[in-house]
Formats: sequence, C-alpha cells, structure tokens
Amino acid sequence: MQVRLGISPGSRHIGIAVLYNRELITWRVHTFRGKWSDAKRKAMLATLEKLFASYDIKAVAVKVPDKLPDSFSFGQVLGVINVLCERKGIKARYCRLSDIKRQFSSNGQVTKASIVSYLVHKYPELTTEYRREERNQSKYYIRVFEALAVSLCTEGEQ
Repeated sequence: MQVRLGISPGSRHIGIAVLYNRELITWRVHTFRGKWSDAKRKAMLATLEKLFASYDIKAVAVKVPDKLPDSFSFGQVLGVINVLCERKGIKARYCRLSDIKRQFSSNGQVTKASIVSYLVHKYPELTTEYRREERNQSKYYIRVFEALAVSLCTEGEQ
C-alpha cells in the first residue's frame, strides 16, 4: 500500500492528512501569513516538499471548491501543488466538495458537519481538533477534515 496525502488548499491555510493503509499518520494545518508573494509561494513549496520527503508520498488528493474562485493566489497554490506532484511523478487527483459529499452519502443528504462527525468517530485521534473547531468562530481545523475526506474519497483511483 502507498502513502497518500490529502490536501485542502488555501492561500493562507493548507490542511494536510497523511495516510498509510487507511491509518492516519499525521495531520495539521499549515499557516502562511501575509499577502501573496513569491516568498509565500516558495514557503508553501518548501513545506510541501519536506512533507513529501518525510513520508515518501506516492499519491495525492486535493479538495477543490465546487466553483473555483477567480483568485490569483488560489490558482498559484494549485500551481505549487501541481509543480511538486509533477516533479515527483505523481498525478494529483482533484475532488470537489460535492463529490466528497456524494462519496460519504448513500442518499445524497450529507453535510460537512456529518462528514466531520463520521471522521472523528473513525479516527478518534482527531477529537482534540474537533473540540477546538466546535469552539472556533472561524473554522480553522476544517481543512484537516477536508484533507482526510478527500484522501479517503480518491483512495481507489490511483
């Protein structure tokens, strides 16, 4: 089995989840402060390169919004991921939020909250992040849950 990386990208926060044989190895949200710049792009690339090297990543799944934003910086973040995957000879799999919801539902009636609840039940090591997220007014750890969900949804596609 291969080591899979799930990514929930953003120009300020990137959520990651690394799995091996459906076992959650590591997870976190990486924060990149400030306006978009070449230095920020390089910092993101360096962070992801280190992650790839540390875990010998062989498959990548990326969560994208149903409607891609017209944001230059978000496009650049996807570009960083694409460049890194290309360098590593990995074809990144992209999955929209609606696709993730469809994978987690048998009747089409699923919410982000129900997906998060399922993931916490399946991966109790995420309980701390779940409790923090319940208290947070602005959602921060949701990126970890999205990264994990997208990785699980694209598991059979590699």
